[in-house]
Amino acid sequence: MYEIYDHYASEYDALISHEDHENNLYNTLRDRFHWHGATIVEAGIGTGRVTRTYIDLVSQVLGFDRSEHMLEEAARNLAPWVGKLRLGPAEHTALPLPDGVADIFIEGWAFGHVAVDRPDETQAVARELISEAERVTKQSGTIVLIETLGTNTDEPAAPLPVLSHFYRALEEEHGFIHDVIRTDYLFDSPDQAEELCGFFFGKEMRDAVRARDDVNVPEFTGIWVRAQRAPGRTHR
Repeated sequence: MYEIYDHYASEYDALISHEDHENNLYNTLRDRFHWHGATIVEAGIGTGRVTRTYIDLVSQVLGFDRSEHMLEEAARNLAPWVGKLRLGPAEHTALPLPDGVADIFIEGWAFGHVAVDRPDETQAVARELISEAERVTKQSGTIVLIETLGTNTDEPAAPLPVLSHFYRALEEEHGFIHDVIRTDYLFDSPDQAEELCGFFFGKEMRDAVRARDDVNVPEFTGIWVRAQRAPGRTHR
């Protein structure tokens, strides 16, 4: 996936343009959180797919991603709001920001990659990521994490054991609660579904989508939320 993020941002954007066709993520984020006039820090901003759900409402967005290629695509996608947008390269655990700038900290499908990269360090990964999110968020603020609960599956579940452990750490050690929503893809044809899903998720997914032979590819997404606490404190 890092190869895709570093070199194929427009192709990735073609895939996600078919995602959440019922606007469940859009409606959930818009309805649940207070965006009006807020300063947002978004880690793993990618091409701006999450950002587009709220950017018209906020005061400013400070968006970061490890891939400058993705940031270039985000700048194009978010060009209508350039006056309230600041983008820059950064790792999720080292954001170039002072303490306490965000009313809302948000990430989408980004923290899970770090957990997958370090499968034997789930608790440490959660601690490092949440510590940095806490640091840059105001004491009155909110931390919002959006992660996968499965693509091309009929029931919500972490698609890898390491993600199951990571999600459990978010809840049991850091006090997050989560909701599940559907973010199904709707493609123009079964062939397009097979091609685009295979491009991003790989051969096994390509074969599974081909077997489904449908323009609709089901997907589940989890939204983990927690009000800010003092930096460095963990839930017990």
